[in-house]
Amino acid sequence: MEMCKIDSSLPEFLKESIRAFLLGKEKYEKGTGYAEFDMDYCDLQTDINVCEVEQMITSEEAWRLREQYLGLQKG
Repeated sequence: MEMCKIDSSLPEFLKESIRAFLLGKEKYEKGTGYAEFDMDYCDLQTDINVCEVEQMITSEEAWRLREQYLGLQKG
């Protein structure tokens, strides 16, 4: 799995979503026929959004996570 330190201050369900995304990304990039990667991406994006809206994380933190994991840029 891609080695990165997941911020311990994040809500547990968001940390789990990040872990699932990274594991799915690894499987997808290896070409193992992993077809659920798009769901992992959407689940992570949803969990980031929920945390931001519910003020569990700041907007700045949400955008940092979107950029770091999802490759999104604030436009």
